[in-house]
Amino acid sequence: MAKGFDSIMHGIIFVVLNNKQKIKMEKKLLKKQRLFLSLVETMSLYKDSENKKDKIFYARTFVSATDLMISLHEQGVKEETHPVFKLAMDQYRYWAKPINELI
Repeated sequence: MAKGFDSIMHGIIFVVLNNKQKIKMEKKLLKKQRLFLSLVETMSLYKDSENKKDKIFYARTFVSATDLMISLHEQGVKEETHPVFKLAMDQYRYWAKPINELI
């Protein structure tokens, strides 16, 4: 009987630890989604500036936002299941300039 109990406890502990890892991963992904949203909002402030420094800052922010978006996609984040990411993507599509206009 002790062996069966130990086996059940081991299974429960594994499930609890696995759930904690999933929660930790979801928190990290949410933090990255919020960062992506913040970068996109920053892009909106500099998109139409004629100042050369602002254009460079916009381009760097655009590249960082794009890299983060790709990373989030690779980690399984989708617009259909992640509302913060969907909001950021909607804004990204609005504020992103074609690459030839960045320089």
